[in-house]
Amino acid sequence: MFRIKKKYSDDEIISGLRNNDPAVFEYFYNSIKQMVYSYILANNGTVEDAQDICHDSVLIFFRQLKFKNLILYNSYSTYIYSIARNLWHKQLRRMNRLNGEPIDFEALECESILKEIDADFVAVIKNKIFWKHFNELMEDCKKILKLSFQKMPDDKIVKELGMSCKEDYIKRKSRCKYYLIESVKKDPLFTQVFDYES
Repeated sequence: MFRIKKKYSDDEIISGLRNNDPAVFEYFYNSIKQMVYSYILANNGTVEDAQDICHDSVLIFFRQLKFKNLILYNSYSTYIYSIARNLWHKQLRRMNRLNGEPIDFEALECESILKEIDADFVAVIKNKIFWKHFNELMEDCKKILKLSFQKMPDDKIVKELGMSCKEDYIKRKSRCKYYLIESVKKDPLFTQVFDYES
């Protein structure tokens, strides 16, 4: 026996996404995936490019929906399409594959939304770079930094890690942060993001 997938209205989708409803998310993702993939593949992109742009567009949409009280005046799919198109044109410009083609932003509500999308795009890329390099750290460094991210007092962290004194913890945490920062700074994408922001 198979489940019949419910069709959701735009309002139900927005509400479901805000409430982390997995059925709504699955419907939402499937409803925009083909649209984004088709656009990227028709405009010099690969399946991998399409996957990345689709993923980044969804992350940006979620950030705006959850943290910026986004109000949609068109359908969510039009908005996602605008985000994906904007991200893809930026990437094409970086890869010199656009050949001077003008960017049509008429689906975007206004210039301020474009600025928000840019800021969210940069935040998503920075987040990707950070976690990529964080996950490449040695296990003890990951554990030390994770505990410090949780704002746990130093004394508790020392006890949790079974270390002899607070000074050892501070030295190791400092060394781990240094390795992470240096690793991030050597990432070619790091330079691109900061060039893009300036």
